[in-house]
Amino acid sequence: MLSVELFREWTQFNMQDMLGLLPCLGFLFGGLGILCLELFLPKHTDDQWVTLKQVFAVTFFGLTACASVFLLCSSSGSLYLFSESILVNGYGHFSALLFSVMGMAVVMMTQPFHILGSGRAEYLALLFFAALGMTALVMSANFIVLFIALELMSLCVYMLIASKQVAARFVEGALKYFLLGALASAFLLMGIALMFAGTGSYTFIAIASQDVVYPYIMSLGVGFFCIGLFFKFGLIPFHMYIPDAYQGAPSQVTAFMAVGVKVAIFMAAVQVLSVLTSFDESLIYGILGPFIVLTVVGANFMALKQENVKRMLAYSSIAHAGYLGLGLFTLLEANQSLTIQSTSAILIYLSAYGLATLGAFALLCQFEAECGEDQLTFDHFNGIAAVRPDLAFKWLVFMISLAGIPVSAGFVGKYLVFSTAVENGAVGLTLVAVLGSLLSLYYYFRIPLNAFFKSASSPHHFTKRAIAGDVVVWFCMVMTLVLGLTPHKWISWVTEIVLGMGQI
Repeated sequence: MLSVELFREWTQFNMQDMLGLLPCLGFLFGGLGILCLELFLPKHTDDQWVTLKQVFAVTFFGLTACASVFLLCSSSGSLYLFSESILVNGYGHFSALLFSVMGMAVVMMTQPFHILGSGRAEYLALLFFAALGMTALVMSANFIVLFIALELMSLCVYMLIASKQVAARFVEGALKYFLLGALASAFLLMGIALMFAGTGSYTFIAIASQDVVYPYIMSLGVGFFCIGLFFKFGLIPFHMYIPDAYQGAPSQVTAFMAVGVKVAIFMAAVQVLSVLTSFDESLIYGILGPFIVLTVVGANFMALKQENVKRMLAYSSIAHAGYLGLGLFTLLEANQSLTIQSTSAILIYLSAYGLATLGAFALLCQFEAECGEDQLTFDHFNGIAAVRPDLAFKWLVFMISLAGIPVSAGFVGKYLVFSTAVENGAVGLTLVAVLGSLLSLYYYFRIPLNAFFKSASSPHHFTKRAIAGDVVVWFCMVMTLVLGLTPHKWISWVTEIVLGMGQI
């Protein structure tokens, strides 16, 4: 009888309500369409058929982005669907827009397509299904949907890392990510089970509004859940898989991981941790604060001694997780007047980080394709300004943004996160983050300095231009500079999205 009632609740919606799920449907049908397209194409990898698949994928990602923009412009508040399992609002549509743009960029970076082993459609389909999991993760309104979406995203990423099976390191990176990801999922699931035992509910809105029946069980559940979440964040000491996975994966997939997974996890965490702090604020502060310090200090020091560019970017990603953790700490401790400001700062930081990181990896893919090198070190960039000054300048722009230097979008994001933290009283953590940012200048500027002021040990040979990847690099560079120089409209737009969340 209970199952019949649940089914009726899940099916009580109309087509107008379903419009809010257009981005999710776009990702779903995009992945299914790619697989169906593969059935009718000739079973070989001629360039024309490979290009057709890529055009189809870019088109579908583009249509999903357009649908997300339309919903953002016409959004009017929040709407719960499927018995309070999905929350449809501008926050979720903003995430869908980010994932759509990222999906388009990753497909365009995959030039030529056969560098991932073959012209099969599985790679493109996995990108769509991973983006579906990311969007559902941000839109989730209960722990069951959150866990299922998280696993959908994670499983797709595991397979994407191993998509190029010609080298053992790709499979090794995927295996390490899979094993530690499974451990993180176990912590998350144990935490969810204990929180359900402590409250009798698994929906966010019910947990935030009702009394806890068994507070000790609830505290234990929150602890387990936070540990699993920190694994997914990549906070030290739960970061062990990240450098190996980043180095082992194809650079296009590494970009997808570095941007998509981090954006999805942190956007979901904004909503989930805001609910959990209604139970016990001091517990989460006590857990999160020390990990922020350890992550910011440890990641920046470990990045200093890296010679492989992808491993340096991996530790950079870990350090940025620490800065974003400061934003979460501020949000959870903020009074009502600072909540909107803190959430907006996190979204702006994520957008700026995504643009700079995606641009850096697109440039890395372009460099690999043009010079025929893989596993690039800093020495590979010695003297490239004399041969390709455009590459050197683009690297400079992205490194400036990741370091948080003025005129870049990264500066705007860091300034908002740090200033909000100071305003909320987290002066000590902010000071650690500022010192970490200063330390990062050394490894961020190694590539530009090598490019402009060092001589190449051997002549650079650029064989071809990856035109589609070049479009991604130019887009990310222009947006990084435009948003850094004129941030006011960007900040206003993000603040309007946060005001319409209805969840915080």
